[in-house]
Amino acid sequence: MSEQQHPLDIRDQVMLGSYDITKQLIQQHADQLMELIDNGHTDAISIAIQAKYLTEVLEATKERIRELVCDELHKYAKGEECTKHGATFALKEAGVSYDYSGCGDPTWNDFNDTLTFLKEKMKEREKFLRSIKEPMTIVDQSTGEIITIQAPIKRSTSTYAITWKK
Repeated sequence: MSEQQHPLDIRDQVMLGSYDITKQLIQQHADQLMELIDNGHTDAISIAIQAKYLTEVLEATKERIRELVCDELHKYAKGEECTKHGATFALKEAGVSYDYSGCGDPTWNDFNDTLTFLKEKMKEREKFLRSIKEPMTIVDQSTGEIITIQAPIKRSTSTYAITWKK
């Protein structure tokens, strides 16, 4: 596969905007990346570096162009979508959140205080449970029941981290 055909080549026809982007095309490019590795033309670490680079470039660009894209979409009638190169754009509200702390509602404040207290107590208990190495017999103070507690099951997924020079 020549350098110009590399699936991550930003000079690709997709990046030049000369044809529609589809989920099938995205999958095709992902498959081409795996073929490069499978056929020995490159290695997984090189592809991971290139993917991270492009992801970070695109993330850095995405927020900067968000306002410009929204301004462009405001030119359309309310609810009207814009389609370009196979991608459909529509304005939407995202990340809606509410701050209840200033409502002055005593019931909500009590719930929040209780929840905060319980979360802290759970963190303390979880720290204790993580320290258990062998099964431990305890007496439940509220019922008098004798219980054997176990250490929590630890789960993790192996992955990797990529960092850049400053």
